[in-house]
Amino acid sequence: MFGLTSRRLLFFIGVVFYNHKNVLPVVLTPPCCVFEKKNIIPNTQSVGAAGPILGETVKSISLALDVDTVYETTIRKSFVLSSDQAHALHPNYAARHEKNHQPYMNGGMVIKRNSNQRYATTSLTGVIIREIARRALLPPVQEFVIRQDCGCGSTIGPLISTATGIRAIDMGCPQLSMHSIREQMGICDRKFFVFGDGASYFTLS
Repeated sequence: MFGLTSRRLLFFIGVVFYNHKNVLPVVLTPPCCVFEKKNIIPNTQSVGAAGPILGETVKSISLALDVDTVYETTIRKSFVLSSDQAHALHPNYAARHEKNHQPYMNGGMVIKRNSNQRYATTSLTGVIIREIARRALLPPVQEFVIRQDCGCGSTIGPLISTATGIRAIDMGCPQLSMHSIREQMGICDRKFFVFGDGASYFTLS
């Protein structure tokens, strides 16, 4: 299963179910479930990111296939890409960024990390996305780490990963003025991210 979540965009999930021998997939083309994620829907609602809909859907399909351990195998082979935006380096507020973690607009996709797991990125999922980007001939992936003396927001990535046990990563495009009426990002990053998402889907599924 491959998931892509995005603020103000779409959340789609493709699922690959395996047979009892865990050799050949039951379905060769991963189906997709499409969810729309908006900030007006609280994550803690039954239909929000922390709700049971994702896990229950996968479990229901697993039961319908009537194959032993298909649910556990599917969860283990799944990956969620939580696609929120990332704070680009602002020339007037450069001190707000860690010295070695300063994403630039039009510089490529950004992996977001937090030691308190406010973002879902782990060492393993970070390496996976970096390798996918390298093979897709995309620019080197940038890194964003919030300063330890600053507050840190969160995304639905950790909520989904906690509720389902699916590996996840938080990443996005660098932008300025997040959550304001003057949000802006580089046009090249949009292209990089579209190609990166596509490469991730076909590689991971």
